Amino acid sequence: TTDNIKAISLIKKEKDIDKVQSMLSNYVSVLNSHDITDIIAKMPLKKRTKLLVKYKKYIPSYEICTFIVKKLDTNARLDALKELQHELDLYEIYKILENISPDRRRDALEIILDRVDSYEISEIIQEYIPFSERKEALFSHEDLLDSISKAAVITKLPIADMLESLEKYKTELTKTNIMEIIEKIPSAKLYDALCMIADRLSNVQIANLIIYNIPESQRRKTLLDNAEKLESALISDIIKYSLSYEEQKKVIIELKDKLDKKHIAEIVQYYLKDDKDVIEELKDKMYEEDIQYFENKIVG
Repeated sequence: TTDNIKAISLIKKEKDIDKVQSMLSNYVSVLNSHDITDIIAKMPLKKRTKLLVKYKKYIPSYEICTFIVKKLDTNARLDALKELQHELDLYEIYKILENISPDRRRDALEIILDRVDSYEISEIIQEYIPFSERKEALFSHEDLLDSISKAAVITKLPIADMLESLEKYKTELTKTNIMEIIEKIPSAKLYDALCMIADRLSNVQIANLIIYNIPESQRRKTLLDNAEKLESALISDIIKYSLSYEEQKKVIIELKDKLDKKHIAEIVQYYLKDDKDVIEELKDKMYEEDIQYFENKIVG
């Protein structure tokens, strides 16, 4: 209306801050939200958040969000987030988080904890908290995070922090959680990780990691370290499918007391049948008929 236009014109022409505030208070009910935020944006920075809070009922949430992002600095954004978070939806809160300087985002997370659940806290840590600060954010909010959320955060940590966190939470993470984390660990660090969490995995999972994931140079060592957790058939599979010929010769002797006679004969038959020294070493762990068969093959 004409009166509205006149009111807006008068307010915008006024230079005295106190008078502008008084006029805004008198005319706010006849102004549209854009005019209100435009007037507030002309005020000194230290007054903007207070006025935004005062007149929040006249301003839609998306305009509140836009004002916070475009018209406030980081400190003021944090203050506004504290005062206005319940006027905003989660998407708008995330938009503000994006525009808070990275070194203050943990402060922002502290402010909005009542607005977010376990999944959302995990998502914020992964997407908005700086890489180097994620472990501390995880540790700080561990009581609010379920095992799935913890696992998701751990997969997005620097490798040293990932290993530390894996060890810290291994008793509450499920086997599935642990395997999701293991998949993100560089192969060079898998041995260290497996040493930490082997007692939380099934014997089949351990065997598969040794065969398919552990670097070749560390497989023998990893197998020897975990042999007590593995049954004969799995030890046999690891020896057959993941070790070099020289390592097979050593390991079958080193672990002969963990292997049953059937699996020893099988390994020798397909991989070591021409190695007289190995067969001699294993005589006390083979059936007599198998010993005779291998000796005859060598002689023959």
